[in-house]
Amino acid sequence: MKTIKVGQLNFWSKEGEDTGIHTIGEYLIPLMNNYSIKYKFEFVENCYENACDIVFYSLWGNLSNLQKCKGN
Repeated sequence: MKTIKVGQLNFWSKEGEDTGIHTIGEYLIPLMNNYSIKYKFEFVENCYENACDIVFYSLWGNLSNLQKCKGN
């Protein structure tokens, strides 16, 4: 089973807390793992230091942040 690393960037934050981490890391990744036979999805909290295969990107930041990410 191949592992796919998933990250997130530029989600709206409330009181310094990134809401994308809760939505993607706690809800979407387990849901994707439940329905996937071929792949295991793993959430990566820091896209700048850790390579990701897929990045969920929101409009609440600068496009240059996406270019600073490591990975594919």
